[in-house]
Amino acid sequence: MFVLARWAERAELRKRRITGSAAVYTLSLATYCTTWTYYGSVGLAVSSGLLFLTVYLGPTLGAALWWRVLRKMVRIKNEHRVTSVVDLLSLRYGRSQFLGAVATITVLAAIVPYVALQLKTMIAAGALLTARDPSGLDSTVARDIGLPLVILLTVFTIVLGIRRLSPTERHPGIVVTTAAEGVMKLVGAIAAGVFVTYGLFHGYGDILRRAANLGILHGPLGDRGNAASWVALTIESAFAVLFLPRQFHLAVVESSDERHIRTAMWALPMYLLAINLFVFPLALAGLILGNPAAAADTFVLGLPLASGARTLSWIVFLGGITARPSRSTTPCFSGARRTRSARARSSWRSRRTRSRPRSRRCG
Repeated sequence: MFVLARWAERAELRKRRITGSAAVYTLSLATYCTTWTYYGSVGLAVSSGLLFLTVYLGPTLGAALWWRVLRKMVRIKNEHRVTSVVDLLSLRYGRSQFLGAVATITVLAAIVPYVALQLKTMIAAGALLTARDPSGLDSTVARDIGLPLVILLTVFTIVLGIRRLSPTERHPGIVVTTAAEGVMKLVGAIAAGVFVTYGLFHGYGDILRRAANLGILHGPLGDRGNAASWVALTIESAFAVLFLPRQFHLAVVESSDERHIRTAMWALPMYLLAINLFVFPLALAGLILGNPAAAADTFVLGLPLASGARTLSWIVFLGGITARPSRSTTPCFSGARRTRSARARSSWRSRRTRSRPRSRRCG
């Protein structure tokens, strides 16, 4: 990823528009599919049934409005040099410094547990692959797996993100690596699904028949949720795909051509459909093979691993681990740039106030 990012940045300096592609733009928006999507969708399908579909139904339905909503935000960004969703909120209320400060603190406070959760999942996947217990992450696992990951992510964030001086400068390295991550996690998810569905079983029909015989289809997987939950989660997801800090940065700040939005309106829903094709087969297969429902989050990696498919397990693991860096680094440098931008404006206004000549009273 470091090599790919550096190549993209150097190509951009040579006026080769690597990021000026609708495909790259759309794949970068697939950062919406986080580690939770890669592993957790199966777990949510086991615990909540069809309700997990609302996470992807919201963006799919909301994409129909992007040509009006998202294109307008891109134009506002170009006109007013907006660099984050906090800037957009502050701009809406007359560039209120107080509101911007409150929003920045809120976003930064939310980023910390979010990044911690991403790191915890990375460590757990590494522990599972190295035959350690992912449910009990002791100090040894954290030291051997967690510390190197934290260092790599920190260096990645600094080198490709916050080292840039201009807050409105684009980051081709981040965009291209995020797009590449989108491809890798799609390949990993489909590879695991195909192996389990057609390798361990004889297709969808075989899985459904065995699940029906065991009564699994009438358990948690049969739960459809209530109408209020469907509506609330669908609306929430429709907003999240645009206004989460990482999503806003990639969809709005990094947008180089508003025409790419037209492609993203149909291509991203197709991506969401493809990456979730095997969620239910994986969930059912794990339960059929006797795995506890509490461990459903590990089915994507655990089933190939338990079957002795080491090469496939590494492919799935790499797909999962690439589902995390952009989710961790993009919010970090987005928040850092917002904080730095706010401090710079505050410092500039302070110097401007001190440099004004004081008026003298007559008398």
